[in-house]
Amino acid sequence: PAPFECKQSVNTPSFGLSPDGKKIVYFLNNGDENQAWLLPFPPGTGTPKRILQGHLGSSTSFSWFSDSRHIAASSITAFRDTSLLWALDTGGGDDKPITGGLVNESFPAISPDGKRILFLEQASEYRIVVASLKDASLRTWIRSQRTTGMPLWAAKGERFVYDTSSHAGSG
Repeated sequence: PAPFECKQSVNTPSFGLSPDGKKIVYFLNNGDENQAWLLPFPPGTGTPKRILQGHLGSSTSFSWFSDSRHIAASSITAFRDTSLLWALDTGGGDDKPITGGLVNESFPAISPDGKRILFLEQASEYRIVVASLKDASLRTWIRSQRTTGMPLWAAKGERFVYDTSSHAGSG
């Protein structure tokens, strides 16, 4: 039914019941945009409300804090090449990053006492390597967990340039 009706679903929707059993957070992509909804539970006890606009990307995973208002969430946005963990207020208050997002962080799980968080950290390593055309020996010159690529030699000498992500903003 509306407003969740769509002709095409992108990614896998995710949802979860709050610890107090009174709300459901529902993340979906209807083919046009990523959305998050706060749904009353049981149905008919309130009005569904669109939440967290501006913080969502694709492949959102989340976990409720014990206060049944805040969630820890991770998603990949167009502004970042990694996913970081956020503490998001489903009631419209302040949101803050939990981690720095230097590598992909997903599938958060808040501890029952609310003092710790488990999450999956996925890291890739990018390297700029120089190989000898004489003997095929290899030497790593740059090693980074940030997206790195497109090395190019300078016209003279041992210097080179390369491209790297610098999406250090808050997403």
